[in-house]
Amino acid sequence: MAIFAEPTVGTYVSVGTWTNGGEWVIAGLPTSPEDDFRFTQLEGTPAKQPVIRYTADGRYEVALPNESFAALAHSPTVSNPTTDNTQFVMPHGRTFSIFGARDQGYRYSEMAAWWRPDLDFAFTADFGAVAFGSPTPGSGVPLTGSATFTGSVLGVSDSTMPDGQGAFLFRPVDGTVRLAFDFGSGNLSGDMRLFLNEGMSPADLGTFAFSQTVFARGSTTYSGSFSTTLQGFNFFNGRFTGPTAEETIGSWAVPFQYLGNTHQALGAWIARRGN
Repeated sequence: MAIFAEPTVGTYVSVGTWTNGGEWVIAGLPTSPEDDFRFTQLEGTPAKQPVIRYTADGRYEVALPNESFAALAHSPTVSNPTTDNTQFVMPHGRTFSIFGARDQGYRYSEMAAWWRPDLDFAFTADFGAVAFGSPTPGSGVPLTGSATFTGSVLGVSDSTMPDGQGAFLFRPVDGTVRLAFDFGSGNLSGDMRLFLNEGMSPADLGTFAFSQTVFARGSTTYSGSFSTTLQGFNFFNGRFTGPTAEETIGSWAVPFQYLGNTHQALGAWIARRGN
């Protein structure tokens, strides 16, 4: 398998978001597409992020939150997997699906969605999104000039849709992100545009401008929130990847409005420096 075009032995840095779904996510218990279910637990802390590493014997291993490392294997649902495969599994029903950033020209960053049965052995599921990559050293962050990074967003929402078998699934979200860094003054601005998966015609959820950003001159990390009056989990955290901050990875959560109801989305992003 080939997640990175030029993998290096060691542990990648990661940022992610995690939540827990209700029992009908696994058991298929019927509910309505737009009921009052919400993500009441949502974490962006390091302890709730998967950790990814590449070993000397050429394996990718993942430690999901509160678990030991386990090797990724090609999903049995994929026939004759090649290096372009993005669907992986781990023991005990864990899944790990990567974005395929290598094929989009990324050298140092990747993101993935993951899923597992809840550790309490109930009919629930833990799942989330994570971005990971090769960290930029402190000496690699520019101290002068400015640059705009643009990239892709991967995530999930608590808005549900029928699965065609009498149950409902959480709708995924995707979109784009733009980050404008002034390295000399230590300023960050930007925005994220989200789309909700509705099948053939994704719903445009709008553009969420960055707010209350935190970025210091020479820092390898940054954070902030989104400008919205809606109530819910609202934050983003990121860091640079690549020897001289060529790319960046981030995790995020933001509330949004859909069909007159307030919902929650969470996810990850990767972006590349354009100028």
